[in-house]
Amino acid sequence: RLGIGEFNLADFDQFELANFNRQAGANTANLGRNKLDVMIEMAQAINPDLRLGQFPAGVDGHNLDAFLDGVDLYVDSLDFFAIDIRRAVFAACYAKGIPAITAAPLGMGAAVLCFFPGQMSFDEYFLLEGQSREEQALRFMLGLAPNPQQLAYLADASRVDLDAGKGPSTPMACELCAGFAGTYALKILLARGAVPAAPRGIHFDAYRNRLVTTWRPWGNANPIQRLGLAIARRRIKSGMAVPAGDAPLHPRPIERILDLARWAPSGDNDQPWRFELVDDHHVRIHGRDTRDWCVYDLDGTSSQIALGALLETLRIAATAE
Repeated sequence: RLGIGEFNLADFDQFELANFNRQAGANTANLGRNKLDVMIEMAQAINPDLRLGQFPAGVDGHNLDAFLDGVDLYVDSLDFFAIDIRRAVFAACYAKGIPAITAAPLGMGAAVLCFFPGQMSFDEYFLLEGQSREEQALRFMLGLAPNPQQLAYLADASRVDLDAGKGPSTPMACELCAGFAGTYALKILLARGAVPAAPRGIHFDAYRNRLVTTWRPWGNANPIQRLGLAIARRRIKSGMAVPAGDAPLHPRPIERILDLARWAPSGDNDQPWRFELVDDHHVRIHGRDTRDWCVYDLDGTSSQIALGALLETLRIAATAE
């Protein structure tokens, strides 16, 4: 729609019901059809004169050079968990001097990173080499969004299973990704307008009405980022872990209430509270403020607001029981 006339498109998949919540072209008429065929039809319906290179088997080590031959820009639309081929494509782009954009749908927002020749590379930023599948997914997620705004309103933690390659998704997040990627693509192709390059990024969350610009020198090796990764690992192992078998994650109502209430908003997601279970019907909340070390919490007011938000969230969560 912007007048760009030539694309190389790659996709090996077919449309299924699971795609209906988020993907362009996913509708009942296209069930079972090749996604690439549908996307080509949609594009040519806008401009019949488009020049389209087609890669119906997807991209792999055998056709990667052909996929990137002569292109001016790569826009990453791979599945979030397709880490190996993503690394290969970004490495090839870096070697060939091709700018590359990745835009990730997170919650109801989008996080964007741009990688340019001669600057920080994808592998230098994310540091995925030799890591487990789960750790790679974690590093990719937190690298994209060093301030993971979407976790504050995650309704069902069991939907996140990085080891199994599963995570929730929304249509608005994917649309925001398209808007971000399209905007930066245009700016890069026209050499017009500032584009933040990794280790700088941008993360907009429509649900939280927040735009965050991020800067992580040395990428995931940054000390602050390493601390964030450690916290995220602990959270995944506790709050996001899916229990074995059919046993409920939190068998007692009071535990289920607290599991929901703990997602109340707080400055820097510091969660200045601790819970003490007195019995099945009573809980004692230990609050604290962060004025001694946190610059925004000048007199403890921000922490008090967070505790108030916790109490209100606790009240709402209790209505479910």
